[in-house]
Amino acid sequence: ADDFNPQSTLINNFIAEDNHFVQCEQLGIIALPNVQSVLIAAVRMTNELTTRSSKKKQYELGKRILKALNHNAGIFAFYDNGGRFRLSLITTTYSATKRKFSPFRRYTFFVDPTLPNKTFINQIGRA
Repeated sequence: ADDFNPQSTLINNFIAEDNHFVQCEQLGIIALPNVQSVLIAAVRMTNELTTRSSKKKQYELGKRILKALNHNAGIFAFYDNGGRFRLSLITTTYSATKRKFSPFRRYTFFVDPTLPNKTFINQIGRA
């Protein structure tokens, strides 16, 4: 995208006291109209990812990063050493002065190289 600005920066301060995560890296930012921005980040997990493993913890980390860095949304790739990853989109909506985040189960795909991953392929293929 023309509005993608690559900005590779380690942001490990967000995971310093959590042994679920090994490394957290900001890959870049997408600038949107009306002074909105989408953070793109990759987070390496300590343990093997499964369909259920640490989904809520990953969501909470993403929310914490978005709040601290003041972005409107984030695309987070949580991955392990086995090639498995979870791609999560976290968005915000505003109501008066209150900031509300999308539900943690809503916009997420788990991909395992040993599985067909049909939903992920179909959804991403249409984008």
